[in-house]
Amino acid sequence: MKAFISLRGWMAVAAAAFLSGCAVGPDYRAPDAPAVDLYTEKPQPEQTETAGVRGGEAQRFEVGAKISAEWWTLFGSSELDELMRAALAGHPTLAAAQAALRQAEENLNAQYAVLYPSVDAGLSAKRQRISGASFGDPAIPGSVFNLYNASVNVSYAIDVAGGARRELEALRAGIDFQRFQLEATFLSLTGNIATTAFREASLREQIRATRDIVDSQERQARLVEKQFELGALSRGDVLA
Repeated sequence: MKAFISLRGWMAVAAAAFLSGCAVGPDYRAPDAPAVDLYTEKPQPEQTETAGVRGGEAQRFEVGAKISAEWWTLFGSSELDELMRAALAGHPTLAAAQAALRQAEENLNAQYAVLYPSVDAGLSAKRQRISGASFGDPAIPGSVFNLYNASVNVSYAIDVAGGARRELEALRAGIDFQRFQLEATFLSLTGNIATTAFREASLREQIRATRDIVDSQERQARLVEKQFELGALSRGDVLA
C-alpha cells in the first residue's frame, strides 16, 4: 500500500514537471535600464545663454519636472494655441495612431474570454396532438401533450501549457507599444508645428527688418540726390 502511494506521488511530481516543461515561452522580465549617467557627450549646462531681446532672459533646465501634455501653452501665445488645436483636430496620422490603440485594446478584451467558461443555454417548447387513427383505432379519443426542454452547456478550455496567458501578455505588450506610438506621434506633430511656427515668425521678422533697411536706404538716397541738386555733393557721392 505504501509503495502504491509512493508510486502515485512520483507520478504526480513527474506530471507536474512535464507540464511545467511544456509551458509556452519563458517568463517576461523587463530589461535593465542602461547603466549610464549621461545620454550626451558632455553634461548639459544648468541654464541657457541670455539674449538682448524681449524674452531673452536665461532659462534653467528643470530635470524631472512635470510638464503638461499641452506644453506649448507655456509660451502664452494664443496664435500658437489656435494653430495646435486646428492641427490636432483633423490630422490623419494622429487619428490612425488612436485607432490602432483602440484596436489593440479591443483585441485584449476579446482574448480575455479564454480565461472564463463558456455557457450555452437553450429552451424549446413543443405541442403535439395524437389521435387513435395513428394507432389504427379511430375510436380511441385523441390527446394533446406539451413537451418542454431546457438545456445548459458549460465548457472551459484548460490552459495547461499557458499559451492563452502568454497570448494575453503579448496583447498587453501590444497595447503599451501602440500607446507609445501614439505619444510619439503626438510629440512629433506638436513639436514640428511649434518649430515651423517659430521659424515662420522669425522669417517674417527678418523680412520686416529687411524692408525697414531698404526703406531707410531709399530715404538716404533721396537725401543725397537733393544734396547733389543743391551742389553740396558730387555725382560720385550720388553713385556711391
